[in-house]
Amino acid sequence: MFPGIERSLGQTPLWDVGSRGGYIIVWLMFAGLAFSWWARIHLGRLWSSTITRKEGHRIVDTGPYGLVRHPIYTGLIAALSATAAVDATITALIGAALVIFGLFLKASSEERFLMLDLGVKSKKVTAEVAKGWRVRSPRSYIVSHEELFRRLDGVRDVARLVSQAMQGN
Repeated sequence: MFPGIERSLGQTPLWDVGSRGGYIIVWLMFAGLAFSWWARIHLGRLWSSTITRKEGHRIVDTGPYGLVRHPIYTGLIAALSATAAVDATITALIGAALVIFGLFLKASSEERFLMLDLGVKSKKVTAEVAKGWRVRSPRSYIVSHEELFRRLDGVRDVARLVSQAMQGN
């Protein structure tokens, strides 16, 4: 990642991804970061860098949260893994593993907070929190036309927000 660091640490890459592989991995990294950003924007006021109760706190299961339980962490893990894979050194792999472990611990803390703070008020909340890191089954992606258009509207909203942010509005 940073030229010369591997040489100064006496490390050589464990594998060579080549230029084509490097480009693919960089795109995977950007896809992971974009997925995290989409999740962050989707949470809106409910997002916080610390684990804290917000007004109107609830389990979110739409947008990227309808795909995986922890999309911010999932995207960051994808980006970290891609970065470590393209660097291909022991240091990069260990560093990525430690950060991923930290993200896992934080997600687990958030799950405990949601269970305690929101309480087990319904089976749906219990099922959503207990779902943890699991990805939804492919069958759950089958939706009606109306639902598909509603989800596409959400993607358009994200694109509009990104466009406005880039224009400084």
